[in-house]
Amino acid sequence: MRLFIAIRLSDEMRTALVQCMHDLKKQGVEGNYVPAQNLHMTLAFIGEYKDPDKVKKVMEKVPLPQCRLSLSEKGNF
Repeated sequence: MRLFIAIRLSDEMRTALVQCMHDLKKQGVEGNYVPAQNLHMTLAFIGEYKDPDKVKKVMEKVPLPQCRLSLSEKGNF
C-alpha cells in the first residue's frame, strides 16, 4: 500500500482549489486534475509499506498543532 502523511482540507479550501483547477483548465494548462474528494496537502511520502496500522499508531503519538492555510497565488510548473 502506498502511504503518505497529509493534511485534510476543509470543504471551503477544496471548493476554492476546484475553482482554481477549472480556471487553469480554461487557460489550457494540462495536467492530472484530481477529484475534489482526493485533494489534500502531502507532508511526507512514505511509499510502499505493508503495515499501515503501525504508521497510524506512531502518528497518533505525535502532537500536531492546528494550522491555518490560505490561498494567495496560483501558477503551474
